[in-house]
Amino acid sequence: MNKRNMEVGGSMRKKIKGTKDVLGQLDVLFVIDATGSMAPYIEEARKYAGEVAVRLAKENDLDIRFGVVAYRDHPPQDNTFVTSKSDGFGDAARLQDALRKLDAGGGGDRPEAVWDGVAEAIKFDWRKGADHTIYLIGDSPPHGHARSQNEDHWPKGCPCGLTSDELITVLKDKRIELNAFSISGHVDTTAAFELLTKATGGVIVKADRPEVVTTGYMGSLVSKSDSISSSRAVFDTMAVTGMAYKPASASLGYSAEKTATDLEYLKKRGIEVDES
Repeated sequence: MNKRNMEVGGSMRKKIKGTKDVLGQLDVLFVIDATGSMAPYIEEARKYAGEVAVRLAKENDLDIRFGVVAYRDHPPQDNTFVTSKSDGFGDAARLQDALRKLDAGGGGDRPEAVWDGVAEAIKFDWRKGADHTIYLIGDSPPHGHARSQNEDHWPKGCPCGLTSDELITVLKDKRIELNAFSISGHVDTTAAFELLTKATGGVIVKADRPEVVTTGYMGSLVSKSDSISSSRAVFDTMAVTGMAYKPASASLGYSAEKTATDLEYLKKRGIEVDES
């Protein structure tokens, strides 16, 4: 191998190593409706949110940080708080502490300060290159999205002035995937949440029991972990052989469908690779 090829090979291996270093980083943020009806779902999160992620992190060498934003409503509908948040991202122990301190209460008219909760989540210190994921959990729509104006103190929209379009723009700019759990599956709640999930490549799940949320959350993290693990193996092969991603993936026995899924995941995270 001549000097030029050695330099190119060394540069490629260095780039691949840098990609692998950030590949296992996940920033996970829960945005939770903390009004009275949500008590069983908050308790479910206390039991399993950290446990599931810690197990996956240990099994797959993942670096996962967690954050929590709780929301209720604006005065005079609720005088406790509009949003409340954890002190930035932290480990599983800090997640458990934040959830332990969170109780369900308050609430006024049927819609809640959903958009305020998402906006607060966006402000967190998301790591560059990490997987950015929000899990929105609630049973009521944001203001301006209720099925009947008689149910909404602010039928023209959230008093904070935020709209779904504005939130979508920032979510996409920060590469944040938003997944949502529409508790009880009310049509207006589901439709409002879906505005954000569709635009950011997330999914929405109608949940009528707390365990449905745990199953959906776990499935989402497992899917991400699987793409991370297989991509790591492909990057190792690329570093040794100089192959591009697709032939390196095929050499490891991954199907074309699996390779396409992994490449889509990397693209969503803004990780550029030589595909063909």
